[in-house]
Amino acid sequence: MILGDKHKSNADYLDSCRKKRNETEYDLAGNISEDEVEELINFCHELRKEVLRWLQNVKHEFLIR
Repeated sequence: MILGDKHKSNADYLDSCRKKRNETEYDLAGNISEDEVEELINFCHELRKEVLRWLQNVKHEFLIR
């Protein structure tokens, strides 16, 4: 992962969310709680901040100004 090994657990978390979304979409409607949705939203906000910080420090040419 481009952000480093410390984010491996983030990739694992997002993969488990993806799997649960697929199950919910195709097999078990209503399988995701509001708390899980809120947790994922908060996680994504924090990950976005981290990615933007990384872009500013390492790959600033990729930032849209």
